Amino acid sequence: RTLPVSAPVRDALLAYVSGERMQMYPAYGDITERLAEYVGVPASQIMITNGSDQGIELIFRACGREGHEAIIPAPSFAMYAQCASIENMRIISPHYTRETGLPVEEMLAAINEKTRVICIALPNNPSGTGASREDIARIAQAAPNACVMVDECYFEYSRATVVDLIAQFPNIVVTRTFSKTWGIPSLRFGYLMADPANIKPKLEAFLDQRKVLYWPSEANYIWMFPSDPNAVEVQLIAANILVRPKADADGNMGLRITIGTLEQTERLLAVLAQAIVE
Repeated sequence: RTLPVSAPVRDALLAYVSGERMQMYPAYGDITERLAEYVGVPASQIMITNGSDQGIELIFRACGREGHEAIIPAPSFAMYAQCASIENMRIISPHYTRETGLPVEEMLAAINEKTRVICIALPNNPSGTGASREDIARIAQAAPNACVMVDECYFEYSRATVVDLIAQFPNIVVTRTFSKTWGIPSLRFGYLMADPANIKPKLEAFLDQRKVLYWPSEANYIWMFPSDPNAVEVQLIAANILVRPKADADGNMGLRITIGTLEQTERLLAVLAQAIVE
């Protein structure tokens, strides 16, 4: 963006600094609900991220492992390949062309049982190339076991979106950012939109259902407080699941549980279902 941020954004930042809140952790308030109204999806389909970069990273971390494959048309945003490489995924890179744009047929031909992430920038960086909704739907339908990440970081310029396709294709995840149109990349404000099953954490949902107290977390662990933490820990250890006991300021003992893979989480929940009696 070649222009400074708008006056309302500047004034809000100045008020924040002047309000002696720089030394405090941020409170996000109703931002998820306000974003949901802006994009036209339920709040349960939105996750706030530190710029769209974190959203992209989370997708690769959640979906990719060594031996898996990512289809990343080239040239495109370097972050995609960087995240795939960190997970030691094999990268398949069919090329954009000026004449044909997104290499749809080559992408479809590359899909196999190892495909876990497919990247589509809408529009593409650096070429500015768009992609049709029909082609994105074809790709999502052809790869039901892969995450089709549609990067809409330039949405406010292009107005092209597939957010409404999420209801039809739960494997589509859309990322956006406030870094481009709004001109505030330094604030690292982004968000992703997906089927609620991809957003709502399984462990938190389990604990809510069982009415087990826990602290809201933005990290890869949950600090929970069952009525008998010692008994729960014993059963978890017996199942070769290690947790960290940690008391709060009032001496109430809790268990900090690190979030693992989906398979590991489901095994954890099976043990907790037997161990937690509320």
